[in-house]
Amino acid sequence: MSSFETESSTILGLSAIVSRASLVISSIHLYPQILLNKRNSSVRGLSIDYLYLNIIACGFYSAFAIIFTTCESTRNEYLQKYGSLNEYIHPSEAILAIHAFCLSAFLLFQTTIYEKSVKQKLSSASAAVIWAILMGAVLIVLSVRYGNTTWADVVYYFDGVGYFAAMIKYLPLVKVNSKRKSTIGWSIQSIILDLLSGLLLGLQSILDSTSQPSDIIMHPAKCTLAIVIILFDLVFLYQHFVLYAYRRDFYYYHHQRKLSYSSDYDSRYSEHFSFNSNKSDNQYGAAAAVAVSAGREEEEEEEIVDFRQDEYNNSDSNSNSNPLVTSR
Repeated sequence: MSSFETESSTILGLSAIVSRASLVISSIHLYPQILLNKRNSSVRGLSIDYLYLNIIACGFYSAFAIIFTTCESTRNEYLQKYGSLNEYIHPSEAILAIHAFCLSAFLLFQTTIYEKSVKQKLSSASAAVIWAILMGAVLIVLSVRYGNTTWADVVYYFDGVGYFAAMIKYLPLVKVNSKRKSTIGWSIQSIILDLLSGLLLGLQSILDSTSQPSDIIMHPAKCTLAIVIILFDLVFLYQHFVLYAYRRDFYYYHHQRKLSYSSDYDSRYSEHFSFNSNKSDNQYGAAAAVAVSAGREEEEEEEIVDFRQDEYNNSDSNSNSNPLVTSR
């Protein structure tokens, strides 16, 4: 065996390890979100569109992995027609894909038993995309029986749809966070795990292209998915820690401290908020207390921030005051 073949074999082995590590992390990254929903008995902050699209992504990839690993004739036909030398699915990857699908389904189930906003429902655009994907799957399976399509084509469709749904599933979540101006209700631990999975997926693409440079050109889906995951997760981190950090601090202060107005409020939160203690403290606390007692988390967040904004606008019209948020 030549040194080139030995090096190529080593890279392929390392790529397989990185691939499985990425899939393991991807399959467990929803656990923090599930636990958060259970602890809060609420799914506020989740995007229903994201959940449905994630089920589509996990479901179709699971179907692809199951067929690819259990049917040798279809696997050989697929590799001959569409695959590359680096295209290999270990049976454990199929099990992890099924595990991720079950977690996604359970997360969607939580939306039926826990409190949620009346606005949390599947959008028309996402419903249209999902129905188009499902109808396409039905047609391509039927064409195996009544047309010239082979099971290799079906597997290729499942693989492509899985990647497509995985790429677009983040869009609704970004939209929801932007509309609410808050990331409350979405587990940042899940985002960090997802980012790590995307980084490992990108590393795998680099390793694959090293052993076979044409692979990244002929099969760009994996590399594209890694880039999409990394970019969207960085957006989520920016939303959580920078853009909407002040709303998260308001939420945790009032919910975890049970709206207790202590004397050290100004000193502990002065670096986040401009707080004028001689202006309507009782009115501010009462408004938040009413919202919490009614069980309206989102409305309370909006009332708190809107009240703060009003305080800032009123004080700014009379004198030069500090900004609403002095440090995020």
